[in-house]
Amino acid sequence: MKKIYLLCVVLFISIISFAQNFPVDFEPSGFGASWTWTTFESGSIPPPLEIVANPDPSGVNTSATVAKFIALDSAQAFAGCETGHGSEVGGFTLSTANAKIKMMVYKTKISDVGLKLVTPSNASLGVVKVANTVINQWEELTFDFSSYVGNTISYYDQIVVFPDWEVRSQEDTIYFDNIGWGGCTSSSSDLTVSNCNVYTTPSGNVLSTSGSYQDVLVNGNAFGCDSIISIDFTVPTIPTYTLRTCSPYVAPSGAILPSTGVYFDTITSNVGCETVSKYDLTISVEDETVTAAQSTVCPNVSTTIDLASSQVGTSYTLRNDADNAIIDGPIDGTGGSLSFNTGVITSDMTYNVYAERGGVLGECLSFDGEDDYVNTNMNINSISYPELTFEAWIYPTSIYNSVRQTIFTHGSVNQRGLFIQAGTDNWFVVVGNGGGFWSTATVDVNQWQHIAVVYDEANNAVRFYKNGVEYTELV
Repeated sequence: MKKIYLLCVVLFISIISFAQNFPVDFEPSGFGASWTWTTFESGSIPPPLEIVANPDPSGVNTSATVAKFIALDSAQAFAGCETGHGSEVGGFTLSTANAKIKMMVYKTKISDVGLKLVTPSNASLGVVKVANTVINQWEELTFDFSSYVGNTISYYDQIVVFPDWEVRSQEDTIYFDNIGWGGCTSSSSDLTVSNCNVYTTPSGNVLSTSGSYQDVLVNGNAFGCDSIISIDFTVPTIPTYTLRTCSPYVAPSGAILPSTGVYFDTITSNVGCETVSKYDLTISVEDETVTAAQSTVCPNVSTTIDLASSQVGTSYTLRNDADNAIIDGPIDGTGGSLSFNTGVITSDMTYNVYAERGGVLGECLSFDGEDDYVNTNMNINSISYPELTFEAWIYPTSIYNSVRQTIFTHGSVNQRGLFIQAGTDNWFVVVGNGGGFWSTATVDVNQWQHIAVVYDEANNAVRFYKNGVEYTELV
């Protein structure tokens, strides 16, 4: 039975996951842009926080939009802005995995930047301050809350940003962006994909041989977190079939294997995948007994060489054993005995009988479409033959719209069988117990076509092939 192999790749993926609404990137499809930010102590009338285009989309921050904070000359050193409680940030528990929070800033001077975490009841352990080290360019700062891990206050649902913690005498504008976790937490998920031959990993590596691999997505997000992907990659081996026949063999692709030898056959499924199989084929004709009517004759007379039996579809030739020159024949096998005439014998002679099979399509069965059929005592139900392949070269001369045309069937139309469905030009496969399916392959009238139906009970599958191409699979 021909089996179709689809390469199956299972990816066990460790990915960076943020349970809260982070990173706060101020992009329209991200977090922060639509939140309610409240500014405080940035002037007698605090200017609102603005979401604006990135003033310098280069270096470590190439994002499109950022937050713009303005502190007037009368602003307090601790001027800042804060999110609302609850659904905006989403709530999180501080742990060693998320104790380091990063934020990008763009400033025109060196000064402290503060970050505070607040509980739903407005409690806090204080502000963590980090000074920027460069001006007029984006810089990523890390705020380490590790010393707060394990404290009785551990659940937070609000963040407060102090962009420029410094006593001032003039108005300052500060930009900030991409607030998120520096300690990456991870989770894993399974992904199964089907490919024909090779697999390109998310990082761009191409896998072509079986094995276990690790694929790393470096800096998978704005905070430098990596995704590590474990890949168990399997490429199916080429199956080998050892066959011994008395005639040329028709491979599943429809290719004719004409003589003894090793062949590779390729079939293409309906999704474009190729399957290669190896065939070690031996074609042999059954040995027959050859006798001479007279083993001793007088000079200048003839006799006969008799073949005890013969095979239909095989031709036989009497030859001079010295040089294989043809003496008589070829004579087509009948299933019975054959006789060859030696012609006039003038000296001692040794003969051989050479047998050769005819072409695959040299003979066929013809049915009148009314009452012609071939009946066998072979029981092809799923119990007797859970795995079964039917294949044949078929030459339909017409399609009838009013009646289902039977190619083969077992027992009744509700058992295993192959038909040309009434009112259509499609092949119809019956899988047993009344079930069946239409193939998308059409019937070619007045043309030879190689059809194969593979029943695979163990995998609850039935596959249909036309000229070596898989069109339908029912599972």
